[in-house]
Amino acid sequence: MLKFLKKRRIRWLLAITLVILLGGGALLYWYSRVSLADFVDLDLRALDDTPQTTVGKMLNQIMPGQFPGPQTKLNQLLKRILPEEYKPAQGVQPHSLWHVKTKIGPRFILLESKERVSGVCILFLNSQGKYKGSSEFHLGRSFLGGLGRLTMGPTMADAALVNHELLGATVIAIKTVESALGPVNGRQIYGIFENRVALLRIEDHDGNLVANHYIIREHQVGPSPPTRTKAEWEELVDSSDPTHVLEALTWIGGHHRADDIWRPEMFFESVESVRLVTAVRNSPVVQKRIAELTTSDNQWIREAAVLALEQLPKKAER
Repeated sequence: MLKFLKKRRIRWLLAITLVILLGGGALLYWYSRVSLADFVDLDLRALDDTPQTTVGKMLNQIMPGQFPGPQTKLNQLLKRILPEEYKPAQGVQPHSLWHVKTKIGPRFILLESKERVSGVCILFLNSQGKYKGSSEFHLGRSFLGGLGRLTMGPTMADAALVNHELLGATVIAIKTVESALGPVNGRQIYGIFENRVALLRIEDHDGNLVANHYIIREHQVGPSPPTRTKAEWEELVDSSDPTHVLEALTWIGGHHRADDIWRPEMFFESVESVRLVTAVRNSPVVQKRIAELTTSDNQWIREAAVLALEQLPKKAER
């Protein structure tokens, strides 16, 4: 009887030990794992390495290398999944992470700021965290100062994912602040298209629509549009999707070079772009559609159409 009880006690001790080991292992795995979902809708600029829970603080004290804080976890994750040029580094700072549904499936959208060049990177990753594409652009004017130093243009004050009622779609709204160069645009709206973003609207500090500048590359707000033919631009301006229409009107109504004389394309708008926008503006299809859109019920489309109409040949206004 005594041997039986002793064996039973040993079996219980082994079982309890096994449960403790499994439970401890599961706990360690839970606190050591990291995924993009852990950082969705957080202000990534405010992250530090302070553990968020009592257990996390304890594990961080015992094995800090294995159980780092949130900031280190995020940086380690991004260094593992992002292309080299987008990994966290000096001058490149993660700002926001969102999870959205697109026409090609769910996507994580990571917004990074580039402080030295007053720029933004918007990266698209699939639900497994695999990099799928990006849009990299300036927020406004930047100038090369003495000794090749870059003079700062507008900087990003905040960015948010907004489900905008005028568009019936989710957009990215970026607020900018003034710089040493003087007043700059107060808000920029970007549409989300599969694995890229497109500029839809620029507003000044009073909320008024502002035309984009494409003449000098460093003055351009937002990414350049994808390569399209004249026919594709005609289709876009006649789309039933207001985000596509705004993308087209923003490009057509922007300030472009008035000639196709060759200039260094590193700094100036390309000759091909100048010739294309001229052809699109001269298209009877585009002219007719823009005239119709100036009376649209959608305020943003109406204002963009009025601005675009000013850039059309004078005969189109009659």
